[in-house]
Amino acid sequence: MPEWIPARAFIDYLTGTFLIAGGVCFLLSWKTRMAATYLGTWIVLLVVAIYGPVLIGSLADPSTGAKIEGLNYFADTLLFGGVILSLARDATTHQTETVA
Repeated sequence: MPEWIPARAFIDYLTGTFLIAGGVCFLLSWKTRMAATYLGTWIVLLVVAIYGPVLIGSLADPSTGAKIEGLNYFADTLLFGGVILSLARDATTHQTETVA
């Protein structure tokens, strides 16, 4: 997390709490779609609010290493959020089949 972000510790702990809660919901198959939707939305908001400015700042830097680092932060975190939102879209409600 960049140094210039206010309330960094709060955002870190909140994100960690969302990740743990989402993981528990996924493992227990309990409210999977809702948990994935909230978690994916939170990750995408973080990408836009935090890593978007990092990407813009790194593209202004003349060194290639800084550009690659900024693009990496933005792309991999956005990919992570997209995968979670894809999980939310494809999650189905848990249905129990009866065997006759």
